Amino acid sequence: LLDAHGLDGLDYNWEYPWTPAEYEGLFALLRETRAALGAHRPLTLAYYPDGHQERQLAAGKAAESADLLHMMSYDQPQEHSTWAFGAHCVRQGKALLPARRLTMGLPFYSRDVRDGAWKTYEDLVRRHHPLDPATDRVGNDYFNGASMIEKKTAFAVTQGLGGVMIWEVGQDCRQQAVGPHPVTCPTEGGGPLLAAVTRALPH
Repeated sequence: LLDAHGLDGLDYNWEYPWTPAEYEGLFALLRETRAALGAHRPLTLAYYPDGHQERQLAAGKAAESADLLHMMSYDQPQEHSTWAFGAHCVRQGKALLPARRLTMGLPFYSRDVRDGAWKTYEDLVRRHHPLDPATDRVGNDYFNGASMIEKKTAFAVTQGLGGVMIWEVGQDCRQQAVGPHPVTCPTEGGGPLLAAVTRALPH
């Protein structure tokens, strides 16, 4: 299927293994997938950074099969993806897993601090123009603005991580039309979040 559709590799998002049998199944899946893919196609896995999963992934030697382990460092109650939570996830992950195999999860969406309802970053910049790049909350919607995304990306680099993981890039605003989809990034404000990621990466 990868060859037929011109795809590079595979990403798994198993939400969430808990029992020993489920973890054994996950690790067997990773090993068998790695064997099928060979050494040169990427294999990645998302995980929930609660401490328990890091310990299980380390015990099961997941990093020997997966090229990258994506920490889903978002979707917490209330302010769902704070700087403090992201930094905690990175330190927790590095204590148990190889830093070069880890990525820091970046949300391109908000969550309502009351009920968790979500909006895309694209929705936010269109509704609250001009959106200050340093702003992470409008009304009850908490998100990571352009400045926070840039700060987290730079932190991932300085901590020696494999990179960042975005959930998901289709929720960003657009500076150029893509097919039938129009430009949605205002000329003022922080611009697309993907540009904030790029600014923080080494060149």
